Amino acid sequence: MALFIADAAFAAARWTHAGGAGAIDAWLPGFAFWHFLAGLFCLAAAGGVVSVLLYGVLQRTPGAIRARMLAANNVVNAAFMVAAALALMGLHGLGLASSAIFAVLAVLALAVALAAFRAPFAAPRAAAIMR
Repeated sequence: MALFIADAAFAAARWTHAGGAGAIDAWLPGFAFWHFLAGLFCLAAAGGVVSVLLYGVLQRTPGAIRARMLAANNVVNAAFMVAAALALMGLHGLGLASSAIFAVLAVLALAVALAAFRAPFAAPRAAAIMR
């Protein structure tokens, strides 16, 4: 996902808004727009794969705690969505361009992915849940 976000940052940096933000016909036919749109589609597809796999793992938890695990996952997801929206508003408020905001998101996504792979408890707990 971090790669798709970084690709979106590079594609957004190439946009030229000659006619301003309201002139959609000025940037719609350009390659950068379609490159950016394809990157967002791939990012959404990757996020969907992660979500489906996460819910598949959660469905394999013991029946007595399954509902609580799913509810906790939904609460954590909602909290992170609110935090991300506030962070994006703050970055935009600081005057960062869209490409810079996507670059910051790519670095954060890569950091989270590396931290998840380095977590010593993740593999044994996932293997125990899958049994």
